[in-house]
Amino acid sequence: MSGMDSVRELLDELMARQVADGRTVGIAVAATDVDGPLLTAYHGWADRSARLPVGQGTVFQIGSISKVATAVLAVQQWEAGRLDPHAPVRRYLPWLPAEPFEHVTSHQLLSHTAGLAPGSDTSPASPYLAIAAAFPPPVPGGTFHYGNANFQIMGMVVEAVAGRPYQELLVERLLRRLGMAGSFPAITAAAREPMAVGYTISPDDRPFAAGDRLEPAPFFEYTAGDGCLACPIADLAAFARMLVNGGAGVLTPAGFELLTTPVADTGDGESACYGVFAGHKYDYPDLNHGGNMVGYDSMLCVDRDSGLGVVTLTTGIADSVPLARRLLGLLREHRAGRPLRLPPPAAGPRLADYVGTYRGGGSSRDVRLDGDRLEVDGAELRHVRGDVFAITGSPFPVRFGRAGVGDSGGPGTGAVVELCQGPGHWVTSAYSGDVGRPHPADWDAYCGQYRSHGPFEPTFRILVRNGELLQALPFGRERKLLPAGSGSCFGLDGSRDVLVFDTPAAGRTLRAVLSGCPYYRTLA
Repeated sequence: MSGMDSVRELLDELMARQVADGRTVGIAVAATDVDGPLLTAYHGWADRSARLPVGQGTVFQIGSISKVATAVLAVQQWEAGRLDPHAPVRRYLPWLPAEPFEHVTSHQLLSHTAGLAPGSDTSPASPYLAIAAAFPPPVPGGTFHYGNANFQIMGMVVEAVAGRPYQELLVERLLRRLGMAGSFPAITAAAREPMAVGYTISPDDRPFAAGDRLEPAPFFEYTAGDGCLACPIADLAAFARMLVNGGAGVLTPAGFELLTTPVADTGDGESACYGVFAGHKYDYPDLNHGGNMVGYDSMLCVDRDSGLGVVTLTTGIADSVPLARRLLGLLREHRAGRPLRLPPPAAGPRLADYVGTYRGGGSSRDVRLDGDRLEVDGAELRHVRGDVFAITGSPFPVRFGRAGVGDSGGPGTGAVVELCQGPGHWVTSAYSGDVGRPHPADWDAYCGQYRSHGPFEPTFRILVRNGELLQALPFGRERKLLPAGSGSCFGLDGSRDVLVFDTPAAGRTLRAVLSGCPYYRTLA
């Protein structure tokens, strides 16, 4: 068996692992070097109900990898002398409000250092997104804050300085030059027929656990510069090959250097450049960007030393980064003449760690192990991730807490001492923290479920637990709300986002505005 045959065999195993827990439905993978394609592989379904497999012509939404394309178009305008990255962005978009955009530059937008909040994309792709991005006001200063609004605005900047529609520029100055004939410059009805069906959770307000079934994601048009491209895998590989070849075909050497020069530390072992990330966190100098849309996930990574590029496109809710990185690792090992092997599949949690009785609020929760089935009060706990488990029928996951403090002040890594579900909080006798902490009475008015018609984050719940105000999101995630400014205004821990509650009625607020994007209390 040749070395590349061995790579293909191990890639097949990787893809089979990817779909095994039900979080992924369809996969397309490709690898390239400076000279051309190395391999392409497919697994699973483009349309599960029609039993249509993923194949050469299957188109996927690539999400935020589109930001790299927008950055390339911006650098082309710099090469043509039309765009000054360090000029105020209002030079090109004078309709942007002077406050707070007076000092925001394209350089900051391209490197995610404009201080914009991430937002929640509840409106369609629209110039309104630039206005919504002004709340909370940007805080430029060189600190990295990833956000889609940066490239929604940059798409409009490129269009303004070139004097031509953004999608036309994508086709003429990128897709045609790179031979990406099967790609679409915008997610519209024209792209729907060859596009793989995306898959997501249903109901949309609770965590997914192994054994659950994904359902078709809603199709919606998207045309903004942060995530509008849709590509078959061979086309995305051609885009990666452009990066492997130093921008050949679309950028001058000076332009490629501008694109890939580090600007800001991401805090994750990488640097933000113009629309792409660079670093050595995987022991080789790489360029990369991932992408996520509702029902789709993607990854592009390039090893600048070996001249290898890997791209992955998937449908479902799973992260495709490990698949891309492991394939790139196999190709590097093959190039170096070393034996090829895969790490064993990740082990599940040690269920015995969670067994015990947890008490709080005048009640108790009993966690028991029945063979390989973990139960709380007789209900099965199904693993989501880490120390988080789902209970069938409940929008609230069960979250276990451990003693001690983890790396960088994160969750503890010791014995399990805490059980949280929704607003409930129960602990073991080994728990050393505070229990029953009070909270301001006006917080009760904020609690409940809020919804928007936006497909990306359609709903969240607000709850109080042990003296903390929390935002409970789909997929079992939580964020702590921190008072900011007036009594009804809160920051979100670890984010530039701001959440404001308003429209009080009958002792409850009826609306929550997340960084300019409105959500409304449900009647449930």
